[in-house]
Amino acid sequence: MHRVIVRLLSDNAAGKTDRSLCKQAALIVNKEIHTSFPHRLIVGQDRSRRKMSLQIHEKKYLNGDPEHNDGVDFKKGGGLSTREVILILVLIVVTVAGVAAIIVLATQKSSPEEVGFCNTRECASTAGFLIDNMDPDVDPCDNFFEFAVGGWKKNNPIPDTSSSWSMYSVLRERVQYIVRDILEEPTADDEIEAVKKAKDVYQSCMDLDTIEQRGTQPLLDFLQGPLKWPVIDNTFDESKFDILATMLALRAYNNDLLIEASVSVDSKNSSLRIITVDQPSLGLGRDYFIDEGYSTQKQAYFELMVKAATALGADVNTVREEMNKTLELETFLAEIMVPSEDRRESENLYNKMTVGEMQANIAPEVDWLLYLNTLSDAYLFNETTVIDESEPVIVQAPPYLMNLSREVFSPDTTWDNKTIANYMVWRIVRNRINNLGKEFRDMVFEYNRVLSGADQVNPRWKTCSSYVEGNFGAPLGYKYVNSYFSADKKTQVIGMIERVRDAFKKQIDELEWMAEPDKIVAKDKADAIDPKVGYPEWMLNTTELNNDFEALNTSADDYFGNVVRYLQYTAQSGFAYLRAPINQSSWSTAPTTVNAFYLRSKNQIRFPAGELQFPFYWGTDVPMYLSYGAIGVVIGHEITHGFDDQGRKYDKDGNLNQWWSNSSIENFINKRQCIIDQYDNYYFAEAGKNLSGYRTQGENIADNGGMKAAFRAYREWVAERGSEEQLLPGIGLTQNQMFFLNYANLRCSQYRPQGAERAWQGVHSPGQFRVIGSMSNFEEFAKAYNCPVGTTMNRGDQRCSVW
Repeated sequence: MHRVIVRLLSDNAAGKTDRSLCKQAALIVNKEIHTSFPHRLIVGQDRSRRKMSLQIHEKKYLNGDPEHNDGVDFKKGGGLSTREVILILVLIVVTVAGVAAIIVLATQKSSPEEVGFCNTRECASTAGFLIDNMDPDVDPCDNFFEFAVGGWKKNNPIPDTSSSWSMYSVLRERVQYIVRDILEEPTADDEIEAVKKAKDVYQSCMDLDTIEQRGTQPLLDFLQGPLKWPVIDNTFDESKFDILATMLALRAYNNDLLIEASVSVDSKNSSLRIITVDQPSLGLGRDYFIDEGYSTQKQAYFELMVKAATALGADVNTVREEMNKTLELETFLAEIMVPSEDRRESENLYNKMTVGEMQANIAPEVDWLLYLNTLSDAYLFNETTVIDESEPVIVQAPPYLMNLSREVFSPDTTWDNKTIANYMVWRIVRNRINNLGKEFRDMVFEYNRVLSGADQVNPRWKTCSSYVEGNFGAPLGYKYVNSYFSADKKTQVIGMIERVRDAFKKQIDELEWMAEPDKIVAKDKADAIDPKVGYPEWMLNTTELNNDFEALNTSADDYFGNVVRYLQYTAQSGFAYLRAPINQSSWSTAPTTVNAFYLRSKNQIRFPAGELQFPFYWGTDVPMYLSYGAIGVVIGHEITHGFDDQGRKYDKDGNLNQWWSNSSIENFINKRQCIIDQYDNYYFAEAGKNLSGYRTQGENIADNGGMKAAFRAYREWVAERGSEEQLLPGIGLTQNQMFFLNYANLRCSQYRPQGAERAWQGVHSPGQFRVIGSMSNFEEFAKAYNCPVGTTMNRGDQRCSVW
C-alpha cells in the first residue's frame, strides 16, 4: 500500500498523471474506505441510528466481501491510526491527480469550471464505486451503457440463485439483510403485537425440522370438502361437484380461479368503488401455454403437476393421464383469454353495466347474484350489503367471460367435472407445496430451474424473510423506518420532487405539438400530482398496526397453518370496502419496497424508503448531480407516467376522461409511434429477439421525459446556487457527464437466457436499452459527451421526443 502511494506521488511529480492513474488512486481510496469506514457508505443523515450489521452488509455489496468486517469504533479516543494517515495521503494524491485531470479535460470535450474537487471520504468512496463500475475502453458515444457499467458487469456475475442481476437486485438484497436483522433480533418486552406476529411466522418458516416432521399431513388435511383433489382422493363424486361452490371455497383463501372478482376504484369516478370482474391469472404466463417456443417450460410445469400429485398419493398408473387433461384445460383457458396487447387501452377494459346485464349478455351460465352476494356476505364483517341486479359492475374481459360461460359453465360443456376440479384444486396445491418439506421444495426448485436458469436454491432465511416482508410490510416498515430512515431524507426528496415537477411543467410549455388550452390543463394535472415519500404516517401508529393484525392468529411452530390463516385474513379485504368512502391521499406501500410508482386513479407518485438508497439517492454528503441523475430521473419518470400512452387518458382527479383536444391526441400518437419504432429496432441479444416497442412504450416515454425533466431541474438548481458543484476525484468527468453516468448505474443489469426471456416479456425495456434509448434522444447528453451525429448515442434528426 505504502509503495503504491509513493509510486503515484512520484508519477504525479514527474507529470505522468493520466486517467488510469486517477483510477488507481480512487480505487485505493475506495478500498481503504470500504475497509476502514464501512458506515460511511450509508446514505443520508441517519447513520447514527444504523446498526453495525447494516454496515457489514453495505460493505458486502460494494466490496464483494461478505465475510470481512474490519470496522472502526469511532467512540474511542486517541490520535490518527496508520490506516487514517494512509487514507489522508491517498486523498492528497487524488487531489493532485484530479487537478491534472482538469487540465486534460480543458483541452477535451466539456471544459469544467475551476471549481475544485470534493476530497471528503464520502466523495472519494463514491468515485471509487463509480470507477469500479466503468469500462473506460468503451467509447461512450458508441455504447454508453457499457462505458458506464461494463466494469460492474464483469465484477458482479449473476448469482447461482438468480436468473438475472441488477442494481435493483443489489438494493433489494441490501434491504433483505435489514429485514432479516429485524426478524431475528431478540424480541423486546415492549415489542408491538404486529411485529411479534411477523416474527412468529418467520420463526415457523425457519423451523425446517418441524415442517419435515409433519410431512404432507397439513396439506392433506386442508384438501377436504369442496377442496377435495380428485387425482389423490377416490371419494370424489363427480355428480355432486359444484363449480361455483369450489370457486367460493378457493376464494376464501384468496385464490381467484376461472373468474376474478374484486372491488376497485371506478376509473371514470375515482371517488367511488365498484365491483370489477375480469379474467384470472394462470399457473404460468398466457404465452407459455399457447406458444410452442415455450414447450420446455410447459413440460416442466406438467412434470411438477405429476410429481406433486404422486407425492400426495395419486395412482401412478393414472396420474399422468389426469394431469394431462388438467393441463389441456388450463391451455384452453389461456387460449380464450384476452392477450395483454389488447388490454393496454384503458377504454377496452371499461365495460360498465349492471349485474343483470352481465347475467343476460355476458355470462348467463354463471349465477352472478349467488356468487357476488356470497362474497360480500363472507367478507363484509357481518355488515349487510345486498347485491341485486341493479348493482353496477365493470367487466374487463367480456370475450373471455362469454367463452368461459359457454364452454366451461354450460351443462353442455365438453370438460368433465373431474378435470375441472383437478385444475381448480391444483392451482392452490401448486402454491401450498412451497410450505411443505424437502421433497416438495426440491421438486419446486427443479421446476424453477427450468424457468429461471438458477442452479442453486436461495438460503432459507431469504425465502422466509421475503414471505414475511411481502405479507407483513406495515409492521416491518414501522421497524425499518424507525431504525434505518431519517426525516431529513424525506424532506430532501420532497424538495427534489418539486423541482422536477416545475421542470416538467416548463417542458409542457415548450411543446409545439400540444394545443395551448391542453397545456394549461396538463400543467394543472402536474400540479395536482400527490407525492408520497418514505412511508405512510399511519404505519408509525402502533395502535393502528396492532388493530390491523388483531384478527390474525400466528404460531411460532406452525408454518403451514400460519400461511393458510393469513390467506383467510387477506381474503376479507376488498369486498369489505365496497361501500366505504375513498381517501384519495392515502397510501399503503411497504417502506421496505425497492421501487417507485405512479397511480393513475389517484394521480399519485410513491417513493418508498427502500428506493431511497445509494446509488439512487446519495444524500447531501456528495454532489447533487449524482442524486439528480438517479432518483431525480426516477421522479421525472413517475411524473411522466401521468402523461404516457395510458396516464394521459386520466385527468388530475384520477378519472378516465378525454381532456385533450383531438389535434393534441393525434400529434401525441404520432410522437409515441416514433418511440415505438425506435425500441422495436433494438435487438436484445440475450433473449435472441427484438424488443416490443408497443408493449414497452409507456415505460420508454417515461424514461425519456423523466431524464429531460431531472436534468433541467438539476441545471436550474445549479443556477440558483450560483456556481457549479465540485467534481469527484479521479474520474475526469464534468458535472453534466456525472449526471448521466450515475443514471446508467441505476440500470446495471445482466441476464441468463431465461431471465432475458422474462425481461423481454415485461413492460420495461432491459437496462441497456433504457440507457441507450433515452440518452440517444437527448441533445444535452450528446453535448455533454461531445457525441457526433450518427453515433449510437446521438440520433440527430432521428431523435424521438414526446415530452
